[in-house]
Amino acid sequence: MFIIAFIGIILMIIENEIKFHRNEEITQWNIVISLFTSFSTLLLVWLVFVYHYYDVKLYCVDNSIENWPIIALTPKKVSLIILELIICSIHPIPVIWTYKPSQTNSLKYASPDILLSLPMFLRLYLFARLLVLHSSLVKNASSQSFGYLNRVKINFQFVIKAQMKTSPALCLLIFVLTMFLIMSWSLRACNYQVNSGRMTILDAMYLFVITFTTIGYGDFVPTTYCARVIITLTGFIGLLSTALLIAVIASKLEFIRSEKYLHLFVKQLQLVQEQKYHASNIIKFGLKVWLMKYKLKHNKYDNNNHPSDYIKLYRRLLTSIYRKRQIEQEQRKLTDSYVTLVEVYNKQKSNNSKIDKLTQKFVRLENRIQQIEQHLVEIQSILQNKLNK
Repeated sequence: MFIIAFIGIILMIIENEIKFHRNEEITQWNIVISLFTSFSTLLLVWLVFVYHYYDVKLYCVDNSIENWPIIALTPKKVSLIILELIICSIHPIPVIWTYKPSQTNSLKYASPDILLSLPMFLRLYLFARLLVLHSSLVKNASSQSFGYLNRVKINFQFVIKAQMKTSPALCLLIFVLTMFLIMSWSLRACNYQVNSGRMTILDAMYLFVITFTTIGYGDFVPTTYCARVIITLTGFIGLLSTALLIAVIASKLEFIRSEKYLHLFVKQLQLVQEQKYHASNIIKFGLKVWLMKYKLKHNKYDNNNHPSDYIKLYRRLLTSIYRKRQIEQEQRKLTDSYVTLVEVYNKQKSNNSKIDKLTQKFVRLENRIQQIEQHLVEIQSILQNKLNK
């Protein structure tokens, strides 16, 4: 289905490009290509209908449903099927339109062929279905069984999450390139000026880039309502892609567990060395301050013992004390960062295993005590019998 939909989109672009180069004049080639586009659309609609027919039948077989048209076809399912059929059926009709652009106002330019051509890009949703049906998560019976046991549905949402988790940069690159090509051609098709005609594809790409990156120099502006709608969508897509890019970069910069432990260990060593340095400075400057204070108190001045030097040494002593306290606080924070959910889980697991071992030992000890009590009772009975004799 995706191949048929992609072929229909390519035919639509070719047919419109021929019309653009001939100043909206319709030729025989336009009609022939439009007929092929209509044929591919009919084939696509038939394939979508067949897909949903077998999908519903498989659902009935899995759930042992006999009267499937009533039970399996819920209102939500029917509405989704109708929506999908409408999306796949929209295409330029192979008729000769008599639409002529206005020679005074280009804002209201809206060619019927363009309005019917742009929704054909919505057919690219079939790529998501292709991705799901050819995913190893769907094909593998063990993953399906494991998901069923854990009540996890392996659907499009789960497959996209798995792909974003394994290769986020590639998924983001494919999304941005797809939007770049679609929106650039859509801007070329919709943007129209009375004097210069349509925008070239290079200018459309440039306008997409400066709008996507939210720069907006203002040297190119949309001149029709249709182009303004596309530019607005481009701005929103740019904001979304920026947020995704930040998330991808953050995930790439995040340490794995071993790297995190190594980084924390090196930082801990640096803090220990700095703490020792400031501790030695506290002892050194403390002795110097005490000695200088003693000399100043008894008026024993010389070239190396001036009152201003006493103030400098006292400031350095206070600075070392303050820095040592800061290092101790950083060490406490660093110790807290060692503890993550993995460590808590491992600690809990080890504690549970220790508790189980202690419980087994207590059970064995109780059994031995009971055996000793039984032996004592037997010995007591034997001694009692002997004494009675």
